[in-house]
Amino acid sequence: MSLLIRCFAALLLTVSLPLAAAP
Repeated sequence: MSLLIRCFAALLLTVSLPLAAAP
């Protein structure tokens, strides 16, 4: 269960990073 949440958090961060960097 914890692994799934960690994977989801990593995916969200990877998607949020470029989105926030782009104006």
